[in-house]
Amino acid sequence: MRFFTNIQRRYRVWFFLVLIIISLSAGISSYGKWLRINPPPDVDKAAHYHTKTSTCWLATASNMLAGAGYGTGATVQARADNIYNQLVTQFGTGAGWTDVAVSWWLQSSNNQWKGLNDYTDVTVEGNKNNVFWLHDSNDGAFVSSDTGAMFMANELRRGQLLGISISWPVGNAFGGHAITGWGDSNDANTLTSNPADVIVTDSDYDSGGDTQKYTYSTIFNGWRFTYANGSFVFIKHIITLCPCSPTNVTTKKVIHSFKECNNSVLGDSATGITYTVSSDVNILCYKADVNWTSQNVPVITDNRPDPNSNPTQFTFSWNVSDNPIANGSCVYSTNKLTVEYDPNSGTEPKISHTGDILTYASMPQEFFPGFDYKIISNLISPVIRTDANDPNITGGYVIGAFSVYNGPAGMESEKVREFRFCYEYKYFHDPENHLFTLIPTQEPSNPSWIGNFKFGHSYGLLQGEKLWGYEDWRIQEPSLQEFNMAMPPIMIPVQMPGLLPYPRGENYMPPETPEHCGDPGMEFMQGDLNRDCYVDFKDFALMASEWLSCNDPNNSLCN
Repeated sequence: MRFFTNIQRRYRVWFFLVLIIISLSAGISSYGKWLRINPPPDVDKAAHYHTKTSTCWLATASNMLAGAGYGTGATVQARADNIYNQLVTQFGTGAGWTDVAVSWWLQSSNNQWKGLNDYTDVTVEGNKNNVFWLHDSNDGAFVSSDTGAMFMANELRRGQLLGISISWPVGNAFGGHAITGWGDSNDANTLTSNPADVIVTDSDYDSGGDTQKYTYSTIFNGWRFTYANGSFVFIKHIITLCPCSPTNVTTKKVIHSFKECNNSVLGDSATGITYTVSSDVNILCYKADVNWTSQNVPVITDNRPDPNSNPTQFTFSWNVSDNPIANGSCVYSTNKLTVEYDPNSGTEPKISHTGDILTYASMPQEFFPGFDYKIISNLISPVIRTDANDPNITGGYVIGAFSVYNGPAGMESEKVREFRFCYEYKYFHDPENHLFTLIPTQEPSNPSWIGNFKFGHSYGLLQGEKLWGYEDWRIQEPSLQEFNMAMPPIMIPVQMPGLLPYPRGENYMPPETPEHCGDPGMEFMQGDLNRDCYVDFKDFALMASEWLSCNDPNNSLCN
């Protein structure tokens, strides 16, 4: 009887090990609860005989565009491969930037869906230098937070397409690499905290299938993970392709932001916030944020003649009498606009601002200065550049600031309003040469002065706290001039020769022969949990140490 008991125990042990191995294999091959597209497109260099090239950025752009419904082919994969061939024809097989490839393709003759497909809004969040991307929470709110992983996850859940730019530590000669984000190990609901991982497709690696999962680390205040070849990489920026409004021309993005403090000489509290923002071209999409709280809902109206058309202006009005803005308190407003831009027109979109901003129940309405402003960026020739000519060609943003005063001395106590903006220039513009112009459009009720102009540069979109915390000014013009309708336009050259960083484009190429396990041709084995190139009891112990554990934020039973 004892003999049979030992046999039974032995079988139980082996049965348990078999179950573990089956569970382990299933867990590795079927990870992930949610993907934006399942299965997602995955353009691979090897399939196009481009293994020893730097076309990862073109593959990522192709995945994003196909995921947005562009391209010809019976499947999303076929569409992505078709777009990739078109991009290689234009740019060659050298280094470059994903956002440039997406933007170029959208305005090229390859795009047969102009005016039909509303995925037209391309945005870079972060930077193109070899430094970490730190993301503000709530899309421009004034709360310091490192929520990049949650932001990326929720962008996918909102229906956006996501490219991810990764780099090796600062100073490493590897440069950068582009991959496409598709999901994570959570469900489809909007996340309220950072996910533990990200699921991507990669033109250079297919270890475990078309998708790979990487677990985040927050070391050094940046989103890092151990990449497929064993390198510890960080995210320097992301690229989103978002639905906005179908258009036959390209677009420009502008962040128009301002700060006003309640400096009422009577000590009254402000009970309302109101202003109007407009442009001389169609506003394809817009978003207005004010960092105040009230039980009342802001009223935002625009001047579109019918629901199927685009406006050229919108008005923000908010009754905050239930939580008035006390004397000495300040409010910030951040307005994000995507506007039509036709580089062949020879003009740049104007942004106009009018309105009181703060209103008072006990005080008559005042009229502060209204104005138009724009950034004129010089075109480089030819307009459509190829990657073979310049592997680092990219667009960016001119950052600007100026203030309105109620006295000519420009003292801090005389400042009544501050403005900051982030104005996009395209990849076919000269990044070093721009012209800022400001024209009065509304006479102020009281004498006002405008000035203290400052200008800088960013490769990524700045808004909210990042925009107001920006201090890397390259040009400063501190003088003031009285603001009235008779004043001539203010024109300030924004020239930054030799002042900008010119980071290298995404240039990753796998080694000629596998140098590490994880390289193409020597992918990690599925059971190699610690990725030390061996499947042994270390992996078994790692799995056993967390057996039956869970960290699903949507499961209350998990720790």
